[in-house]
Amino acid sequence: MTSSESKKPAILVVDDDKDLLELLRIKLIKEGCEVIISKNGEKINELIAEKNPDCILLDIHMDGINGTDICKKLKSQEPTCDIPILLLSGNHNIEKIAAICGADGHISKPLDIRLFAQKIKDVLKLRYFL
Repeated sequence: MTSSESKKPAILVVDDDKDLLELLRIKLIKEGCEVIISKNGEKINELIAEKNPDCILLDIHMDGINGTDICKKLKSQEPTCDIPILLLSGNHNIEKIAAICGADGHISKPLDIRLFAQKIKDVLKLRYFL
């Protein structure tokens, strides 16, 4: 998926739903990705600095911290502003929310796992090939 065939794309998934995290982890590994999991966004800056993800999947409703606030902050900072962020949500207006907070896209819940995988591939292609 990347321009460097030896490097697996690293995807950071932040969601407080442990079952969804496991499902996404399994699917992303099958797609050839390295997966970094976080059950909340409290230490997201440390994870990003340590793991240098190629894409972030971010739930907007988590205990303690709002994913839209995290997205706005990451998109406003120089070291993280170019990392693609896809918001995860079951909100009916997720497209509008994603646009307002500067996300690069969204994935609606409940997930269609095939569409999910294609959206990740598309984001990674844009990052590495355009």
